[in-house]
Amino acid sequence: MLFAALAKRSGNPALARLWEGTAAVELHEHFAGEAALARRVGTTKENLNKAITGERSEATIIHPGFAKQATAVGDTAAAGFFRNTAADEARHAAAFQAALNQLR
Repeated sequence: MLFAALAKRSGNPALARLWEGTAAVELHEHFAGEAALARRVGTTKENLNKAITGERSEATIIHPGFAKQATAVGDTAAAGFFRNTAADEARHAAAFQAALNQLR
């Protein structure tokens, strides 16, 4: 999708549509099919629990770790990006948790 956005900004809407169409096929057919084959899709509760676990890990371990590494090398822009991303992931986890709580 980033390639499509660049193509649009560069004045090439036909190429942008090609990128967008390919991305849609990859996401909705290939990636979804691979996930199903790998048994990565479970019940709604299982899927929410997986999402919550992943988002919490990204919010509390992964992105804060990246921010710490960026800070250590003096890259304040990257550190800020990773801190903001961690906050986004925490919000995602909370939203999935609220959805799970509604199912119970």
